Amino acid sequence: MESRPNALVMWMGWMGIALGLLLSLAGLPASGAQAPADWRGGAGPVAFVTHIVADPADSNFLLIFLVNSARRNPDQTQTLQGETVTTWAPYFSVDGGQTWQPASNDLAEARPIFLAMFSGEEGVTAWVGTETRGLWRSDNRGRTWRPASMPDMARQRAVGMTQDARGRLHLLTVETTRYPATHLYTSRDGVLWSHRQIQTYQDAPQAAVAGILADPFDPNRLYITTFGGLLVTEDAGFTWKRVHLPLPEGADPAGRVVLAADTTQRGRLFLVRRGKDASGRYALISFRSLDGGLTWQRLPTRLTFSPGVNPDAVPIPFSLRLDPLKREQLLLATSTGLWRSPDGGVSWLAAGADLAGPSVLDVLFDARRKGVWIAIGAGGVWRTETGGTSWRPIIQGLPATGHIRALARLAGDRGPVLALNGGLIPQDELTHPLWRSTDGGESWTPAMRGLEGARVRQLIAHPALPDTAFALTETGIARTDNGGLAWLQRDLEGYPLSIAADPTGPRVYVGVGQGLLFSPDRGDTWRQVFAGGSVVAVTVDAAGIPFLAAYGDGGALTLWRGESNGGNWQSVGPLPVQGAVTLQAHPQQPSLLALTSPWQGLWVTVDGGRQWDRRDGGIPAPARWRGGVAETPDAPNILTLFMDPDTGAWWAGRDGGGVYHSLNNGARWEDANEDMGDTLILSFARGPDGLLAGTANGGVFQRGEGLDAPAPPPQVDVRIEILWPHDFAPVTAASQANLGLRLYRARSLESPPCAWTPNVDVWGARDAEPLRRLGLADQRNVEGHPFPFWTMNDLDVTWANDPDHQLIYLARVTPGLAESHGSVWVHAADARTRQPHPPQPQGLAPAGAAELDGRILVVWPHDEAGRYAPPDEAPLANITAALFQRETLLTLQPEDLPDRVWLIGALDNQIGRRLAVGKPRQVEAHGLRYTLYDFNDIDVSLARDPTHRWAFWLEAPGADLASNVWIHGSNARTIAPRMTEPITACQP
Repeated sequence: MESRPNALVMWMGWMGIALGLLLSLAGLPASGAQAPADWRGGAGPVAFVTHIVADPADSNFLLIFLVNSARRNPDQTQTLQGETVTTWAPYFSVDGGQTWQPASNDLAEARPIFLAMFSGEEGVTAWVGTETRGLWRSDNRGRTWRPASMPDMARQRAVGMTQDARGRLHLLTVETTRYPATHLYTSRDGVLWSHRQIQTYQDAPQAAVAGILADPFDPNRLYITTFGGLLVTEDAGFTWKRVHLPLPEGADPAGRVVLAADTTQRGRLFLVRRGKDASGRYALISFRSLDGGLTWQRLPTRLTFSPGVNPDAVPIPFSLRLDPLKREQLLLATSTGLWRSPDGGVSWLAAGADLAGPSVLDVLFDARRKGVWIAIGAGGVWRTETGGTSWRPIIQGLPATGHIRALARLAGDRGPVLALNGGLIPQDELTHPLWRSTDGGESWTPAMRGLEGARVRQLIAHPALPDTAFALTETGIARTDNGGLAWLQRDLEGYPLSIAADPTGPRVYVGVGQGLLFSPDRGDTWRQVFAGGSVVAVTVDAAGIPFLAAYGDGGALTLWRGESNGGNWQSVGPLPVQGAVTLQAHPQQPSLLALTSPWQGLWVTVDGGRQWDRRDGGIPAPARWRGGVAETPDAPNILTLFMDPDTGAWWAGRDGGGVYHSLNNGARWEDANEDMGDTLILSFARGPDGLLAGTANGGVFQRGEGLDAPAPPPQVDVRIEILWPHDFAPVTAASQANLGLRLYRARSLESPPCAWTPNVDVWGARDAEPLRRLGLADQRNVEGHPFPFWTMNDLDVTWANDPDHQLIYLARVTPGLAESHGSVWVHAADARTRQPHPPQPQGLAPAGAAELDGRILVVWPHDEAGRYAPPDEAPLANITAALFQRETLLTLQPEDLPDRVWLIGALDNQIGRRLAVGKPRQVEAHGLRYTLYDFNDIDVSLARDPTHRWAFWLEAPGADLASNVWIHGSNARTIAPRMTEPITACQP
């Protein structure tokens, strides 16, 4: 007799099958994963350090420039498709680079070309030559910067600067015109400069100047390096000789040249040149001169490449230095690392394995300690105390500036993490750095040995092979088998577009412009296995089945499926999106693929591509900007997708800012941005201690439990970045305007924490009246997550329609939250302050007046002899001010006067700083006895240049003081500056 199954059991069985089917269709993992609580940034890495100089009187004092960039939408959110804004920020160290601090934000709008420090009669002065903003100087080790008063610099690029044996300064410039001439400026004191034209425009590479160097013995002998050779003067620049180097027969006369002078032997110079030989291949050649550069000897120049270094990458020289404590030893900073010559340029060796590979831009010797060198370049700052045998990064205090386009955690027990930089390259000859971390992202070291000359575009870890990773280059691939310590490059047929590794074995696939290449043995051998189009994406699922996306002859994007041996490719069907797609396989579930394309969302298939579903619900689509117009897209732009093999969670980074995670394979997404503001996330990896996220301008962020949030800064700089009249109306016609501002940590370009939401007050004044509070600025946010940019919209600016009137704006953090310093914006057709009849006191205020108005009554420009001079001629000015009860002209009782009144000054768009303390002066007039404050002999010489102006106002510590703002200059309008960009992402 047949037994019949229990009905409940049958029902439960059928429900289990149905539930399993639903779970499969939805792609739900077997168990959920709970996300940890917090993000933390700031652990590095530091990307590009472009300049370094040491104080000639104190080798422990170092000054450097960091560079970073971001792309911004008009609403100031970040994007990968907007205009790139680049920023440089100076940092200083007083302990030989062990720790660093921000130096200044006075140069926020300048691009530095050179950085120098020279001793003079007045002490040590730092100099910065810029691309378009002339020459700048600092007399206090970089804390404040002022433009040098030099004529005709508006259309010149400052190329280099040197100091001769008599202490004279020589500045080399090139015009920024179509047919540029070359100029030399000479000064004894850095104030008065004489000018000579060196050469007119010449259409030849050898005439392009690159740098200038003074002879250490002969004060009238100067050297100018060109793109291929050398110019020499023996009469301080009046006449020049073009020196021809003894090149090999048939060599190209053009080439990159660097020069060094021996400070211990008169006339001895060293020169290194990179150029093409007769066969068209690049070669590096050393030269030596014993007669001050008039004749040269070509040296054998033997380069010994360390094991694992690519011998085909001929170094591009950036700087050449002679060891002051070991006169035959030269150091050469190059695009492929740091090289050392122990014999005056005859033989060259790598200066330590740690700096093999990354681009090194410059190196300094410690003149008092043998074997102590500091190097900078692509990847940060490094220090050796052993003459180069070992190096360590010295970046404590420097902000993380990496643009981490890819992260890869290598297989194995606590395998290292590799990070690939992307984004801005500040110099064409540089390559993006690749870093290695063995402590979960807490510290980073270069991982470039063997990648010399390679431009890495993609980075993947091989999931089946411990310590193995692949880098996709412009000519093929590179592989490491030892966790990134060394790489082996291999060229491939076709232009590489995509790469994938098989999680079940050593197989590797590379998509190229003409098909797909397959390697069964981790890249040792290759063969073409697909020729059906341009393979823009390739992936391998958990069962070892490869999939590719290819554009065929008709332009359609099609999904293809192969077999684990790389063959038997079959068309699955058209893909639901077009464009620059990415294709990714689930690490554990076969046939589950994810597909993204810019502004087309996330698509998922669970059956190997036969059916696709949109899976970005919960990820909002931000505005997509085209020019100045915001569009509402149908889908978000997913920048990166990570399927965590450890937890089963999915993570996504979105254009416009935002991080999202899903616990059900993309069926539903939740906001996980927390306190990251507008930071763009470009990559993810599971580190040994938690999730890592690669950002667009803030290095690597870490996610974990119980992480401390960064503290708000005690002092901030509030910079008004833009005041935009609606519809781009001129000042005389505009009725409304929008104002935008940023907050920075004091004297820096570092943003405050993302989640800090202080009240920021905007103040405005009409003409010479005291500032009045207009209201609170609104902080911008990404889907409710704030970031450090504030706006105040629809300001009434009709007062400035009259050319005789001005509107002046300044912003501050509400008192009690942080000490605040600000910049001034003047909106006017003629912004000069004109006050022919200063207001006169009308009486004494009642005792106890607490709310005060400060009024600058007169700014009297004069010459050194105390005679009146107009603003375009006056070097000095006397300033007189008075304090009144708020909204009156009643002067204060003596007991209500503040202890100290400061004159604040801001040059152009800089942040206002304290210039002088007022000297109280008792006055009897109009039947009253009251106090005035004098600030005499204030240096206003820079305002003689019509491109500069000063803004002055008053502050009194501990007092509720609202001051007027006096604008001094021959053309005092705020010339719309380039909006500054933070040097790093705001910190969560």
